[in-house]
Amino acid sequence: YEAIMYGTDNGLLSAEINAVAQTNDGYIWAGTYSGTYRYDGSHFEKIELDERISSVMRMFVDSKGYLWIGTNDNGICRYDMETGELKFFDSQSGLSADAIRAICEDEEGNIYVGTVSYLCVITPDDQIKVHDEWEDLTVIYSLCYGGDGVVAGVSSSGALCFIRGDELIEETYFEEEGIYYTSIV
Repeated sequence: YEAIMYGTDNGLLSAEINAVAQTNDGYIWAGTYSGTYRYDGSHFEKIELDERISSVMRMFVDSKGYLWIGTNDNGICRYDMETGELKFFDSQSGLSADAIRAICEDEEGNIYVGTVSYLCVITPDDQIKVHDEWEDLTVIYSLCYGGDGVVAGVSSSGALCFIRGDELIEETYFEEEGIYYTSIV
């Protein structure tokens, strides 16, 4: 195996990459504090989709092939690469916060969005549900769909949670003091 380092010589303006996703057309996308980049196998090209996509924290490709881009300060954007259409979801449209920390999808096409506030769900018809009733589950920064309708997440408090639909199935912590869950795959 050979390690290859990518940086400004390959077209990146920022050496810190926060998110990586591969779209169905084979391109690898990188999200940085300076925006989005698309890698063609040789070089990174800065892609200016919209001025609101400047500080990218998470990226996710859903079952329809849409690229979801979670920003640090402007919510989340759904990018349809076939049509070029962008759809933004932010606090003005119903998200609990504009800083995104995690994204995943369940088998019904619901997009789960971990923000620095409460967990949100964007339904296939673009409705936003905010789960502010789960007061202990804030700042969800890792999400994963595990099958059978269950989404698992990890909060900043170190809690591991399991959600099915609108139901919090379980929330658990390590019993030993000083040991926390940090991510889930």
